[in-house]
Formats: sequence, C-alpha cells, structure tokens
Amino acid sequence: MRLWYQSRGFKTGLVVTIWFIKPDLSKTQIQTMIEWGEGLYYVDAPINNDGPYVGKVFENGTPVLAHVFRQGVCPGIVRKI
Repeated sequence: MRLWYQSRGFKTGLVVTIWFIKPDLSKTQIQTMIEWGEGLYYVDAPINNDGPYVGKVFENGTPVLAHVFRQGVCPGIVRKI
C-alpha cells in the first residue's frame, strides 16, 4: 500500500522514516520515505488484510506522528496537525 506523508511546514530535504507495529505486535524494519517534492513523501508499506498497523513517522530522527493504517481504507495524506 502506498502511503503519503506531508512534512511539517511542507519542508523539503528531510530524511523521513517510518516503522510499523503489525497486528501480531511485531515491529517492522525502518523504511525511508521517498521525497516526491513540495514537502510530500511516500513509501510502499507492507500493509495487508491482517488488521490494523500502527506507523510511527520520524523527520530527521525526531518522532512526529503515529497513525493507524488498514488495507482498503484510504487515509489520504497523513500529517501532524
């Protein structure tokens, strides 16, 4: 599933990473999101139909967001408000 993230203040040039807690409560490896441009980043996440996944997003190593994802539910652009 492709997930999109809007950085704080639409900043560019960041290292945005994410990891997930799977439904079985195991943690995935850290993935680096790809900068698309204009403060938008994306990653192809290992989310399937097993249930909810919790993703934790970091900007340059600083945690900025935790969000729940499910297959089949389109969360749109995830951002910290």
